Amino acid sequence: MSAKQFYHDIDLVNAGQLVGARIQNVTSTSITTLAGTLGADNKGLIVYNTSDNRLYTWNGTGFDPFQIDVTGDIKFAGIINPANAGTVAKTAGFQYYVDTAGTLTATGVTFSPTAVVEVGDQVLFASPTQAYVLERNDVQATETLLGKVRLATQSEANAGTENTAAVTSATLHGYVDPQFAADRARIAALEGTQLYPYFATVNIAANTPFSVTHNLNLSNKDAFVIRTALGGSDISLDVDSVSANALTLTSLVPLTGVTVYIIGR
Repeated sequence: MSAKQFYHDIDLVNAGQLVGARIQNVTSTSITTLAGTLGADNKGLIVYNTSDNRLYTWNGTGFDPFQIDVTGDIKFAGIINPANAGTVAKTAGFQYYVDTAGTLTATGVTFSPTAVVEVGDQVLFASPTQAYVLERNDVQATETLLGKVRLATQSEANAGTENTAAVTSATLHGYVDPQFAADRARIAALEGTQLYPYFATVNIAANTPFSVTHNLNLSNKDAFVIRTALGGSDISLDVDSVSANALTLTSLVPLTGVTVYIIGR
């Protein structure tokens, strides 16, 4: 005899109650079959899975368990990933940290809401056959979502033109300031060659180029490093190299006792 079907809405006001009512019973096999017949219009449908003794509700695209029941304390048990998911201990209360993204597979174990994991996810076993993936982040970072930022590329970090994207340690490590790169190349060119120093203390009049004859006989008149200081502090002067043996220093104000230190090759 086929079951009679009645379509109606029941409004249980205040202390109204259903006596002797029972949620539809399904097995793990039949709930999968049932899911294939449901859609968005069936949101809120509740069933009781007799295979794992849990309530499930239909969210429009799949069944979600009502709660995670764990017997005993939750204990951190180590690392889980697609390579070892089949061999880790599957004890109720054991919690694992995902260190490799991918899909978890273990014989007889159902991973909810999905077995696809990302680095940083937590996997909690409620029983030897049921595990839950917690704190999943399946949204790609973007500047348009609150709390999410796009990661800057290496070229953007180098150019310094992107001021809204996040910079990772990798891009910071790879970035070299253009001026520093030029100085580093210049120093590298000088390494392994004979360097000659020059030191003097001079007085410079305002707005008058002061000639310094260092006689270093530079192989290139621009191949030198100069340091100018006054009273123990470095100062900046206009420096012009005029020849392999001389340069000029110009200051906007008069200076007395300026130390000049030049290294060249």
